[in-house]
Amino acid sequence: NPAKLFGLYPQKGILRVGSDGDLVLVDPNLEKTMAGDLLHSKAGYTPFHGIKVKGFPVMTVSRGRIIYRNGEFTGEAGWGRFLKAGQLFWV
Repeated sequence: NPAKLFGLYPQKGILRVGSDGDLVLVDPNLEKTMAGDLLHSKAGYTPFHGIKVKGFPVMTVSRGRIIYRNGEFTGEAGWGRFLKAGQLFWV
């Protein structure tokens, strides 16, 4: 529904031919302690630093390609695309 709310459906928000096919696989038993260097962000920090979590992403697939696997970014620069939101559902 978020894809519909932001006018990105059906490019986003559904797994079918012609859509982007982005998904995240989560290991529900994997335990981690949050820290800035654990996340792939230019910010380098997280407000959740030191908090222990159970359940953590182990793989991300973007447009059919694996771009993250077991803590390692495996994508390539320039793979991302900007999608302009369509008409917002609630407006």
